[in-house]
Amino acid sequence: MKILIATPLYPPDDGGPATRARLLELAFPEHGTEVSVVSFSHFRHHPKGISHLLYAIALWRAAHGVDLIYALDPVSVGFSAALVALLARKPLVVCIVGDYAWEQGAQRAGVKENLDEFTKRTSYPLLVRVLRALQGWVARRAVRIIVPSYYLQGIIASWGIPTEKISVVYNAFDPQMTRESRSTLRTKLAVDGRLIVTAGRAVPWKGFPVLMDAVAELRAEFPDVTLVIAGSGDQSEYIAYAKKQGYDFVRFLGLLSHDELMEWVRAADCFALNTGYEGLSHLLLEAMALETPIVTTNVGGNTELLADGRGALVPHDDKDALTAALHDVLTDQDAAAKRTSKATQFVSAFTVSRMVEESLNILKEAAHP
Repeated sequence: MKILIATPLYPPDDGGPATRARLLELAFPEHGTEVSVVSFSHFRHHPKGISHLLYAIALWRAAHGVDLIYALDPVSVGFSAALVALLARKPLVVCIVGDYAWEQGAQRAGVKENLDEFTKRTSYPLLVRVLRALQGWVARRAVRIIVPSYYLQGIIASWGIPTEKISVVYNAFDPQMTRESRSTLRTKLAVDGRLIVTAGRAVPWKGFPVLMDAVAELRAEFPDVTLVIAGSGDQSEYIAYAKKQGYDFVRFLGLLSHDELMEWVRAADCFALNTGYEGLSHLLLEAMALETPIVTTNVGGNTELLADGRGALVPHDDKDALTAALHDVLTDQDAAAKRTSKATQFVSAFTVSRMVEESLNILKEAAHP
């Protein structure tokens, strides 16, 4: 079997689609499946419209001789992939890790609701209506849809897609991460004092300002605490906020390599993610595997990962609850260690081999029903 993967991101880009595309590109050939990858990253520098046209042409050329097209998002590459699949008469499978219309609405159209509230809304700005129509059309065109959590299965079903068409395949992570001790890494990174690390794209729902405020509250008791913020995108808004508030304990590292980021996560006393949305976070999986205590929000797929005492869960942007949870991690190391032990044991099942096998079975069924 030969599969064409259409991905919006590819390393050195960060993000789930980039990680998934590279993992599958390396793993599928070991199972007798040929893979070709076409990334939108190579066309992004062109003007909008032209970039998508060029990308569709590249997909069309690459689709010759393949058995199936596998798109790693429903709009930015999914729409082009669906058109090419329709014209080339190829089966289409789509991996959906979020609601693209909601994400773009939150960034560009003033949408303030979280995703659960958004799915119940009846009127939307024009941009959101267009994107909802596009992602819905692509989802209906696909013969199968893969999502990384049962939470997202419910979200996609709310679009009117039959649940039996939507398969849950949990994310995997590369276990070849740093195993240096926390003390060795703290020396290497020149960490002196308590360290809280967060990471993510510079998007509104990541909640960086409230996290900064929460850590500021801790400073009264822990004056040596530092907050490190890493990730892609324009962080100038958050840098300006920290400067205005006098938060000299915050360090902005920008986009790090994966290995560098894992060193910071491993060195941390706590990995915090004050996010308003996660389908199923690779970063949380990696923090669990690195035995770093986690404080995050009770949204999306987070609850599937950190239920049963595997981490601390708080409401999104609830500064008081976030401060209290971070305080507990810093003061009660025994309790944090117990949660971390549970998390590390749980995450051991999130292997690449498991994800590859489950994904490949679905793709084979879609290609040869």
